[in-house]
Amino acid sequence: MSAHFAEQGFLPKGGHALFFRLGFINITRQLGRSVLALISLVLAAMSLTNSLSISLGYPAQAYANYRHYLGGDIIVYPTSIMGNPDRSQNLELHRLNADPFSTLTTFYPHLEHEGFLAPESPVLRPFGETEQRILLQHKQIDSVNSLFRMPGWRQGIGDNQLSLSLRAVPTDSGLWQYTDKSQPAINEANLIPVWINGKQDKNRPLPPIGSELSLSVPRIWLAPDGSLQYDTQQTMTRRAIVAGHYTLPTRIISWPNPGGEGFLSEQGYLDHDEIWLKPADWEQLWQLAAGDTPPAAGSVGLQVKDMSILEAVVGELQTAHPQWTIVSTPNLAKQSESASLLDSFTIAPREVWADRHSKAQHAFPLDISRTLSVFIYLNAGLLMAARMLTGAAARQKEIGVLKALGARRRDIMYMALTEAIVLCLIGSTLGFIMAYPAAIFQQITNHVPWARIGNLLAKNYGIILGQTLAIGVLFGILPAWRLSKLTVNEVLRA
Repeated sequence: MSAHFAEQGFLPKGGHALFFRLGFINITRQLGRSVLALISLVLAAMSLTNSLSISLGYPAQAYANYRHYLGGDIIVYPTSIMGNPDRSQNLELHRLNADPFSTLTTFYPHLEHEGFLAPESPVLRPFGETEQRILLQHKQIDSVNSLFRMPGWRQGIGDNQLSLSLRAVPTDSGLWQYTDKSQPAINEANLIPVWINGKQDKNRPLPPIGSELSLSVPRIWLAPDGSLQYDTQQTMTRRAIVAGHYTLPTRIISWPNPGGEGFLSEQGYLDHDEIWLKPADWEQLWQLAAGDTPPAAGSVGLQVKDMSILEAVVGELQTAHPQWTIVSTPNLAKQSESASLLDSFTIAPREVWADRHSKAQHAFPLDISRTLSVFIYLNAGLLMAARMLTGAAARQKEIGVLKALGARRRDIMYMALTEAIVLCLIGSTLGFIMAYPAAIFQQITNHVPWARIGNLLAKNYGIILGQTLAIGVLFGILPAWRLSKLTVNEVLRA
């Protein structure tokens, strides 16, 4: 009968344009049922776009002060303190001594006080040229910068001996922008110029520029296991002169004004006792303390080519080098701010900025946005399938008429799948358009070439569109198959 109608011209011969058009018409006819599925698809596309292009990185100037202080966009420490040990391993509690050669125990003080579980005792072996060449092999790493620190003490006129860190600051480091511009004339060749933290403890007088200090360093050596060791009972002393002060800003704290409307705010600054030296002067003190042992880097900072994919690079490096602890500087900054590890404030109430969390974060932050987007996609697919199934009952008469006119099962499936695909196209495009401008901003601030920005846009849109269409086809096949199974007799009985 249907063949007869087709031959008589009631149903167009060849092509499926009619059923594609019917699919479009059905979307508008059932707009109320389509909205919820469409919103879910938009949210899923936005979540996946964020995971692909936004949550993986930061604008070029993000956390610039911390990146200058730590010497890179990614920091690598020479031991694995956070991982997933094999359950078959015998784990024991280990504690690290305070590490004056890097910032490891500064950002993770629990390693010193509470300890952590590991199959064997960790060894802090300093980085050498071999390890730096290995890290430089990653295509996104632009340079590897060694961070040279060592323990020491200073004593000025009337001051007690103060324990601190002595740090070599390269001449091309961004840290120099945070120092005084003027320097005193140094008349004696044996005086080492140093820069003192201008925001040190307010209970101690700040040594003025041009004043002399006494710097002491302990004896340092490499232990047989390759770690750096030092002896505080054996010290050597050199005279130094305060060449300037530095003030390194960290974060701004705001809090409600207790005396009226609005908010008050205060800029925070690094308050660690750390002395900055030029590399040549630092090496003099190192030779005094370590003799013929070459300068050893307690950590290295990696400069990446594109900050907008920073966290992706961290993940790749950590997977490739599980023997090290590799973390992005922005995450170290968040770790510091969550427990007030680096800075302090004088006006802001202590409860606003200090000890905001009972404990510092003891694990790497995980980006679950991609996992979340998968669940949102599944939810969107289920809503779309439910929309099509509930609409099938209302369209039985329409399906019966099409069947009577000669429509085949595959024609009905084309019509139903067209609805699913069109919804996916609209949802993925809207979600991508809403979320992707932030990624373009990141890429522009990172000076990414326009051709590369265009390629990334096309690539990411293709991924979003492909995954959304896959979900649409996957969850649209069953409703389409159910619709195509309806017969003219079933419609008449209904």
